Amino acid sequence: MPSHREDAKPRVMVVDDEEPIRRMMGNLLRKLGCTVDTADGSDAATRLLEQDDYDMVLVDVVMPGVDGLELAEQMHRQWPETRVVIMSGKAKSWMLGEAFNAGVIDFLCKPIDREQLQHLLHRFLWN
Repeated sequence: MPSHREDAKPRVMVVDDEEPIRRMMGNLLRKLGCTVDTADGSDAATRLLEQDDYDMVLVDVVMPGVDGLELAEQMHRQWPETRVVIMSGKAKSWMLGEAFNAGVIDFLCKPIDREQLQHLLHRFLWN
């Protein structure tokens, strides 16, 4: 698990191919007290993970190229201490089974609201 000092803000990455979603999630996470980076896909996310530690990565399931489930599996193999949460507005039950097998710790339904996100952060980062 990435080290997280009591006085430090959690580091969270948002991976989504839609810029408005990245911007909205980034703003919301910052208001909730996180340091945030965003990535528009798996290549950008991988570059960021190679440069820094993240307490949590929020990954959209449906993205062009490497989808969120494949990225989650890759992150679980390479950075097992990083908590991965998938996001989708089009989730199917089989996706959830695959996601948890890939090391995902939770799932957020889009559209994501502040309370839902705050609960997730408290559950996994500030417990």
